[in-house]
Amino acid sequence: MGICLDFDSLKEPQFNEDNAQIITQSPLKKITLRDFPAGRLGEILPEESPQTPLFQHLTHVTLEAYEVADEDILWLVHLPYLQKLTYLKLDTRLGSIGAWLIAKDPTFKNLTQLHFCEGGYGKKVVLQLISESAFLQNLTHLTLAATRAYAREDEDEIDDEVAEEIAQSTKFGKLEVLDLNLNHIKDVGLEHIASSKNFPNLMTLNVSWNEFGDAGVLAFSKHPDFFPNLKKIIFNESDEPIIKNKEIYEAVRKAFQPRQLEIIDSTLPD
Repeated sequence: MGICLDFDSLKEPQFNEDNAQIITQSPLKKITLRDFPAGRLGEILPEESPQTPLFQHLTHVTLEAYEVADEDILWLVHLPYLQKLTYLKLDTRLGSIGAWLIAKDPTFKNLTQLHFCEGGYGKKVVLQLISESAFLQNLTHLTLAATRAYAREDEDEIDDEVAEEIAQSTKFGKLEVLDLNLNHIKDVGLEHIASSKNFPNLMTLNVSWNEFGDAGVLAFSKHPDFFPNLKKIIFNESDEPIIKNKEIYEAVRKAFQPRQLEIIDSTLPD
């Protein structure tokens, strides 16, 4: 499949699929780059060209490809018109050098939403981001998903160790949405998150498709005051039950009263 570009702009864009040169005149705020070959991002997002003014107002970038090469991220971080970027979504595999560039480069200092959705980045990349990134303290939305399905090796899945690092980090004070679905988090990891005081603004937590059970769920009944803004926990979006005693959910809801906590488990009756 050739290089495709999807844009959210004022006018429906047109493409020349032979060379992916943009021929629309509408200023762009959001761009999705899909199915580009690794190492060729520079052919799509030019540093200087007649089309460069179209990118001056970009705030959202999504990369959807099998793999993003380190040189693609290196190219991305040096583009001057990405200084206003607030949203970055990577549906792709990512190497450790690319992760380091995202963590350290000032190009991404204004990010408020960061989404790793394909799982090919792995545990080491996440630990690197947590330890080295300065912009995490500005994030309102963070997705670290799908390492259970796409990690290169089993030991590279997001697990209890990563959950503990996330829970202990003081960089997530502004976080409103945390999505950790489809990873390898067990009861211990969920207990770390449930006992953390570092999520005062968290509103939605998604831990579906992990490997915890009753103890992990019940942990959220112990310190509801640690989550003063929590409105929704997505425990299970699969067809398989994850807990033995459904009354545990009621214990969690009761602990959060008088607030109404929404609990999502697709195996529960409507």
